[in-house]
Amino acid sequence: MKKLSLFIFLNLIFSCSKSSNDSFLNTEIVYICNGLYSKSYHLDKGCEGLRSCSTEISETTLESAEKKGRTLCGYEH
Repeated sequence: MKKLSLFIFLNLIFSCSKSSNDSFLNTEIVYICNGLYSKSYHLDKGCEGLRSCSTEISETTLESAEKKGRTLCGYEH
């Protein structure tokens, strides 16, 4: 019974936190390199991962970057 209660409690917490994070994803600004082979987004425009960008660096939302298949830069984990 304790395990079931714990499972329900944790499930409730995670489901509530996801809905509040959805609005955060819509507004957080991230940076991407517009290069043909660029695959990451960056939280900081001065990130070391953006130094090698030879094209334009653009601002976008986190949600948009993730929809394009971008993942968080390895320097920012």
